[in-house]
Amino acid sequence: MLKNNSLEDLSTEELEKRLKEEKDKYEELEQEKEFVLGQTGIHLPGNTKQKYDNQLDEIQEKIDEIEEILEDN
Repeated sequence: MLKNNSLEDLSTEELEKRLKEEKDKYEELEQEKEFVLGQTGIHLPGNTKQKYDNQLDEIQEKIDEIEEILEDN
């Protein structure tokens, strides 16, 4: 995971690119979660939803951090 100051050192263009990548990653993981949890007839460990939610939260934190830096620029 990147530290705040390394993100702050990036140019606006690089931050916007990173933001798009993180948003794409979030959307893909959200779709995967819906697909996996929507399956019938397969057994999933009880913590599968929580794992997806934790990953989505981490990505959202990165998105928020990048957006905050972009607003300050």
